[in-house]
Amino acid sequence: MLYEISQGVVRHDLALQLGKQYTQLIKKYVHELYYSEGVNVHLCREPFDSTPFYTHISCEDLCHIPIVETSQIQIYKYQLIFTDAVYSVPVPLTLYKVFTSQYIDMQEEIKETLDRHFNYNCNVLYTIGSKFGSHLPYHTDAFKWRYHQNCQFHQKRALEFMTGETIEIDVGQSYTLLKPEVPHRVITTQSNIERIFLSAGQ
Repeated sequence: MLYEISQGVVRHDLALQLGKQYTQLIKKYVHELYYSEGVNVHLCREPFDSTPFYTHISCEDLCHIPIVETSQIQIYKYQLIFTDAVYSVPVPLTLYKVFTSQYIDMQEEIKETLDRHFNYNCNVLYTIGSKFGSHLPYHTDAFKWRYHQNCQFHQKRALEFMTGETIEIDVGQSYTLLKPEVPHRVITTQSNIERIFLSAGQ
């Protein structure tokens, strides 16, 4: 089995509220997210340079570039290169990694809920995608498993495997990727809202 679908572990109203608050906060610094730009907001984590742990890296000099560093929020820009598992074509992605102490009580509540559910000290983050759409090629992830809760998304197809199998979920539902080593991709079309997912993994 490649994945499991379930209702979201975290209350939808709470997950959506915090996700939208962070989306608006981030746009104050980076403005609109454009096509194939994304954001990872790490919950309850101190910032650290995790460049060596990225599977898809273009150049270390183009990673962990400070956009803003204050006592309340740190944003770093990364240039990632995904190599398409089918055509071996390099596909660029701009990623902003965000660490913030704002809304820390909500962060802690969400992380505690996920940790308790999975009985594990999870790596918890929001993944936010551009409303102009995005295209990640077929790739693999360096996780044992990865949970994704749909907080805000305009299309049902959330993920597609290289086999042609797709994951379709509604807002408020979630899927857990059980075999991240199987090549998969995310393709989203243009909308009037950003794609907001809450994720946890090991």
